[in-house]
Amino acid sequence: MATAQQLLAIVPAIYDAAMDPALWAIVLERLSDLVGGHCATLMQMDGDRGMPFVTYGYSVDVLRDHYGPMAASNMFALHAKSAPAGTVQSDRDILPKSAFRESQFYNEFLLKHLDTDSILTGMLWRDKTDCVALNICRNRHSGDFGFGEKDALRALLPHLSRAISISRRLGVLEDRLMMVEDLVDRAPCGAIVTGPDGRVIHANRMGVTLLRNGDAIAACRDRLRAGTPAGTTALRKRIFEASRGSGGVMALERSNGTGTVYAAVTPLRSADPSMPARVLLLLRDPANLPSFPTDCLRSLFGLTLAEARVAWLLQQGQTTA
Repeated sequence: MATAQQLLAIVPAIYDAAMDPALWAIVLERLSDLVGGHCATLMQMDGDRGMPFVTYGYSVDVLRDHYGPMAASNMFALHAKSAPAGTVQSDRDILPKSAFRESQFYNEFLLKHLDTDSILTGMLWRDKTDCVALNICRNRHSGDFGFGEKDALRALLPHLSRAISISRRLGVLEDRLMMVEDLVDRAPCGAIVTGPDGRVIHANRMGVTLLRNGDAIAACRDRLRAGTPAGTTALRKRIFEASRGSGGVMALERSNGTGTVYAAVTPLRSADPSMPARVLLLLRDPANLPSFPTDCLRSLFGLTLAEARVAWLLQQGQTTA
């Protein structure tokens, strides 16, 4: 039977896995060792999103290649659909051992591919549509799971459940962050985030292009500079003022005298007052404005092909002549 010290030793690893899903395999290994199992699976039972299958002691390819045809006869998955979170059971709690060994799922999947004769299962987490379950397996030589192993898993279940919930919430936030980053990258204007001293923290795709061109705005030792010395002084002053709460707009002359890039400098506010000040620069380059293809202009405004071509050329800066 696991001691309190052994149980507590696993808890940090559980929360590490909540932050980094790649560490769940280590948690499965330690849980299996704790209760005398030889392999384990962490799996989502329903729904379209959530953590993928995680395995210890066998390849996840076994699940992909062999589990599918057997899924309908998996009595544990069927039982999990109604089992409340926090439930810990062995195969003998779900059906008699003789019936378990006679089942197709036992003979065609568990015994054949996982060398498994006994299962300890725990319902870690569930909501209205999804649930996450843990299965730990033993072979015939190790005997059945008993009360001690169930008590050990039951003691860790609150931590496992909390870690799953944290992991899923972080997954949602990461998805949202990726969408926001994609939207910002697709924006037709440059976006650069800096600290109060003008050091670049992040730039979208157009912002990187403007920095790389370096004629109107660039980064020198990670600090923003303009195309002229006077422009650099004004830009850094505007950024510092914005970090204190007041934004503004300014024109950045190109160093080669061929035009101007327009900048809106504004503070980025955070709900957390302990977060360091951040400043957002939105940059508009008139020489690199996006254009509508002629078929879009025709569709939007009912133009003929000739009219759409003229409109497109006007948008590029040409005259009616």
